[in-house]
Amino acid sequence: MIEFVAPGRDLTAERAHRLARSRSTAWDDTFVAAALGTGIVCLPSCAARLPELADCRFFPSYAAAVACGLRPCSRCRPEERSPLSGGDLRRGNLLDRAVLQLRNGAVDDAGVAGLAAELAVSERHLRRLFLEHVGATPQQVNRARRALTARTLIESTSLPLGDVAGLAGFGSLRQFNEVMRAEFGRAPSEMNRQRQPAPPAGAGSRGLVSLTLRVPVPRPYAMEAMRRFRRYHAVPGLEALTPDLSQHARVLSAPGGPASFVVVWPEPDADRFAVRCHLSCPGDLGGVYALLRRGLDLDAPASRIDATLTADPLLAPLIAARPGVRVPGILNGAEAALFSVLGQQVSAAQARERKIRLVERFSPVAFPEGDRSSLAHLRLSPDPVWIADRGAEGLSADLRIGLPRARALWSLAVALSRGLDLSWGADPDRARRELADIPGIGPWTTEMVCLGAIGDRDSFTADDPVAQRALGVTSAQQAVRRAAAWRPWRGYALMHLWLAGAPSDASASAKDRTGSAAAAAAARTHGS
Repeated sequence: MIEFVAPGRDLTAERAHRLARSRSTAWDDTFVAAALGTGIVCLPSCAARLPELADCRFFPSYAAAVACGLRPCSRCRPEERSPLSGGDLRRGNLLDRAVLQLRNGAVDDAGVAGLAAELAVSERHLRRLFLEHVGATPQQVNRARRALTARTLIESTSLPLGDVAGLAGFGSLRQFNEVMRAEFGRAPSEMNRQRQPAPPAGAGSRGLVSLTLRVPVPRPYAMEAMRRFRRYHAVPGLEALTPDLSQHARVLSAPGGPASFVVVWPEPDADRFAVRCHLSCPGDLGGVYALLRRGLDLDAPASRIDATLTADPLLAPLIAARPGVRVPGILNGAEAALFSVLGQQVSAAQARERKIRLVERFSPVAFPEGDRSSLAHLRLSPDPVWIADRGAEGLSADLRIGLPRARALWSLAVALSRGLDLSWGADPDRARRELADIPGIGPWTTEMVCLGAIGDRDSFTADDPVAQRALGVTSAQQAVRRAAAWRPWRGYALMHLWLAGAPSDASASAKDRTGSAAAAAAARTHGS
């Protein structure tokens, strides 16, 4: 007998049934519907016929439905909305942090006990939070996450199934097969395989393993707006964009050595990102995949966010023009903080010039042996230890910034080198306190770091001039009061305001166009 799980405190089964029969995409991030006769779980917008109310059950998340023995619909594929997208994850900072860290593989690394210890709560309390708000235990949610990762690898690559199991976090082939059958009703060997050359076995630091992933595009997703945002904020030398903005290349530091990826942005109506990954060690693929999802903000409940923000007449036309706007995640917390200090109270063009100088002077070269000529100019994130060793006076001279700004940058680098935690899912309240103690770090920088690097999507830069101008206010206090109705998604409201205030493509100067010819060539040819 499947126990009924209410989709939300203000959503009855009767209303959920009516909404599911309307097939509106606006509710796809709020609940899932299950037909008991077939044991299939669907999104509310699925074109499949929904039975009568007595033969249906509704769940707050896909993970909760699968925990009751149901299987996903092969037509609407609810698992691709993220196993957690239906849960109300903003009812407390503790649960939100747990979700962010679980998505980043924390349970695979340290188990539920380790995740609870990191959050300073008991396993029992963590389990109760998940059951109350997500409808499934942390173990069940993590199992759904691993299964989705495994299916993405199966459908995207020709990796041996044993390698897929290990990369997705399964402890054995037997566990892998059992979970995949339970989640999808099919053995891994029965799933569609992508035909591409198998990676060389045992590739190490001198040779890169190359794979292409096909990552589902959640809907709605403001593709053009996100490409524009990348264009105006990309830092040449650290990343590269092709002139038509169709490809974005980036290198990063992984446990097994340098790694890189190229995101091929799809056409607006396409259903997959193509992502070319190049790894020093195949075992880093799971971590790189998690970073990709974070950077593209694929797990955001976009339909629910848009529904909340549309209630404001100021935001309604912006959301109608760009449904599904995301907050791009920053892959390195130290990088986000250092760049934010350089971007305080200057134009975007000035900030970019400063960031370029910081990267040129203090970022390690990713591939010093020149293994891939198209990547020779790309670097890793700036090293806080190198910056701290340089001193404030040296930073002022190297970066051509005033001494007060250089002192703030140096103080931040010292704090980072001593363990300031700005990682994804870190405690944002603690980060705010510790950043506030650093001379020269103001509220704008603090909120920018919490928004992009830590993952606090309710962060709000109340002193941001673009936001204040759009809101028609003249002080941070007025901005906070005006934006109160946007909670808990104020970061997404900021993105809409920033995008609306950005220069149009037609008016952008050649100087503002991201990357040189070498950068464009790297993004196009990397791994080809």
